[in-house]
Amino acid sequence: MIKVNDGLKDTNCDKHTSGIRWFILSLVLLSSVVLSNDDSSAGEGQITLSFAKNELDKWVEAKTLISSEKRSWSEEKAFSEQLLGVLSEEKAGLTESLHAIQSALSGGDKERMALLADIEKLQATQAEFGNEIDRITKQLLLIREQLPQVFKEDLAQDYEQLAMHSGEASLTQGKIESAVMLAIKLQNIDNSFLSRTQVIEVDVSGERMEREVEILYVGLWRAYYVDPYERFSGVGFASGQGWVWQEDNAIVGDVKLALKIFAGEVPPALIRLPVVAREG
Repeated sequence: MIKVNDGLKDTNCDKHTSGIRWFILSLVLLSSVVLSNDDSSAGEGQITLSFAKNELDKWVEAKTLISSEKRSWSEEKAFSEQLLGVLSEEKAGLTESLHAIQSALSGGDKERMALLADIEKLQATQAEFGNEIDRITKQLLLIREQLPQVFKEDLAQDYEQLAMHSGEASLTQGKIESAVMLAIKLQNIDNSFLSRTQVIEVDVSGERMEREVEILYVGLWRAYYVDPYERFSGVGFASGQGWVWQEDNAIVGDVKLALKIFAGEVPPALIRLPVVAREG
């Protein structure tokens, strides 16, 4: 009995049916040979048997060839289908890889664009910072010309470093550090008091003379002096021509008292001293 599966013949059934057909065909041919032997002479029987055998051989050869071609075609078909499946999977993989590469390139382009934008901002900021350092350096060099001699001597090495790096075209660490460190030192001096005994050139009765005096520096731009015997006094201040000492004998007592207070020799007290505006 032939089984049917979804409207298609079972392969095993086809094999059995083919065997049955072979058996029936063999019986028919053998029957023909026997009948020919019974009804004809021996010679005629031999011709008929030979003919039947020859026809059977041809049929077997044709059946074998058909089966071989059918099997070869089936194998080629299966191989082609398998190859097609492999190629389809490979194509899908390549397509997926291409999409991944395109996405990566697209993301990389965005990251590069963002990085370039950050670099441009950094370069602009660096240029602006460099211009500010150059401006501060010029101001520091101008300030040096107005400082009293004592501060020029104290800051000599700092100004040497500043001058050495000021000529550099690019913004270097040395250029930044020299300007910043000097600016900090000047700021600290400007916020402090300093007492020194030194020889300066002053007006004494209308004549310029060098005298040893006691000086109280108030920040960078003001100072008061008095001689040890309290005979004369005066003020010092920065001007466009540099540091200037100017006689003012009316403040001898006040300057002497300020020096004693600063030294801790007397208690603090309110003192009035003249303020001369800085020139330049």
